[in-house]
Amino acid sequence: MASHCLNVTKAALLKAPAAKKNSRDYYYDEREAGLILAVTGAGSKSFYLYKRIEGRSERLLLGKFPDMTVEQARKAAAKAKGGIALGSNPKKEKRAVRDEMTFSTLFAEYMDKYSKVHKKSWQYDEREVNKYLSQWFRRKISSIDRAEVERLHAKIGKENGLYQANRLLERIRSIFNKAIEWGSKGMNPAIGIKKFRGQSRDRFLQPDELPRFIEALAKEPNEAARDFFMISLLTGARKSNTLAMMWKDINFEAATWRIEETKNSDPLTVHLPQQAVALLIERKLKSGN
Repeated sequence: MASHCLNVTKAALLKAPAAKKNSRDYYYDEREAGLILAVTGAGSKSFYLYKRIEGRSERLLLGKFPDMTVEQARKAAAKAKGGIALGSNPKKEKRAVRDEMTFSTLFAEYMDKYSKVHKKSWQYDEREVNKYLSQWFRRKISSIDRAEVERLHAKIGKENGLYQANRLLERIRSIFNKAIEWGSKGMNPAIGIKKFRGQSRDRFLQPDELPRFIEALAKEPNEAARDFFMISLLTGARKSNTLAMMWKDINFEAATWRIEETKNSDPLTVHLPQQAVALLIERKLKSGN
């Protein structure tokens, strides 16, 4: 290994001979302190910055010559030294990027630690993320930025509808919020992106439609389906709650239905109209329970 001090120029570096086999020669720039050109036995030439960082001597690769010019190397060395003076540690930052989790790892952690534990609808998280975001799975989470999420939101809105796009945006926001909560230093790329304003998905029977609906329902041959729709109509309950109704939840004397678990996790007592009570009594007698 040989060391040389010189005013590094393109001409001088082009003339620098290859080092001895299995060795390196170092050329120290006289103009930019810490800037070094390393030449290998194969003739490969690379710029480095040698600098003490947090009490240790570190060697930071800046680029290869001639892809990186002498002036570019000097500017890169000066910039790196400025960052170090402000407390930056390029080696640690590179290691952090290298060790950063992928979106696939983050999503697996999100499912195991949050979605499957706290959400009844966790299957939808799993299904929709695998369907719409699988192209992110191998990427580092810091590489996913707001502009990309905005483009995806617009694309899904155009191809799959506004409601689907908004639901996916909420899932992305939730996943990255959990990453930050669990120690990630990055930003949430879904923050600040506005949802599409869509029409309400609610559809109510109009007064003139109700008689025709009741008439059609009376002709429904499937008794279970007929009773389900009637109870839903009479109580205004959600589909999932009506399907989960059990006899222990019904108080026939008080004409009430206790729903223990609603969408927002709060219990709810529904007052049953007389027609609903009569329908339930008839079903209970037929079931023999």
